[in-house]
Amino acid sequence: MSRYLNINSKKYIMTAENIIFYSILAAVITIGSAGIFLKYKKWTQNNLIFLISFASGFLLSAAFIHLIPEAIELSGNNAMLLLLIGFSLIYVLEKTIIIHSCAEASEEHCEVHSMSKGAIIGLSIHSIFDGIAIGAGFEISQTIGLIAAIGVIIHKLPEGLSIMSIMLAAKYDDKKAMTNVIGIALCTPLGAILAYLFLQNVSQIFIGYALAFSAGTFIYIAASDLIPQTHEYKSINTLLMFGLGIIVLWAIVGI
Repeated sequence: MSRYLNINSKKYIMTAENIIFYSILAAVITIGSAGIFLKYKKWTQNNLIFLISFASGFLLSAAFIHLIPEAIELSGNNAMLLLLIGFSLIYVLEKTIIIHSCAEASEEHCEVHSMSKGAIIGLSIHSIFDGIAIGAGFEISQTIGLIAAIGVIIHKLPEGLSIMSIMLAAKYDDKKAMTNVIGIALCTPLGAILAYLFLQNVSQIFIGYALAFSAGTFIYIAASDLIPQTHEYKSINTLLMFGLGIIVLWAIVGI
């Protein structure tokens, strides 16, 4: 039996209130960070790297310390195949229709010529997966759900800033850029609701697969999207923020 699962307590069962609250919060964070970028463009560009460093450490910690062990406990070693699928699917999407996130709105760092309806669709799919991670987590327990939700929310902060920078680099005006950000952000609650509807009555094995899939997406986001950006900055502060992202998860869950 999973160390987090307690089928006799409502506290550890995913509820509509949980997934709606945290998925909407993730959407609000995305939209809010995009709005902050518009208002304080210079400041956000100068300090985004530290948030990126923190988010990368937190996502890796959440995946390796919590999501993967829990997935294996529920589904056995076959869960690792779903982790690989989650990792690979995000890779394929980024190579086809998702624009790689960046910290600066310049052609040097972003393939702005690729910004299209296809890219927006790809980013929306990515957000749906974030919502599924929240839903799958709360299907196991409040603890795992909170870990997944916090992981999503934390990387939504730099993601919202990066998406807005890409939009503006692609020559969208502020209004159209924000409209697109809102649409992408609302896909996170959509994914969470889909998880709630389809994961409620499935076996623990399937839920374990969903957690492993989510862990794969977390690892890809941290290792491919976030960490490479930190290599461009020769500052000990980025390393410290990365370490803080790992350590803070232990404090949150009381390890």
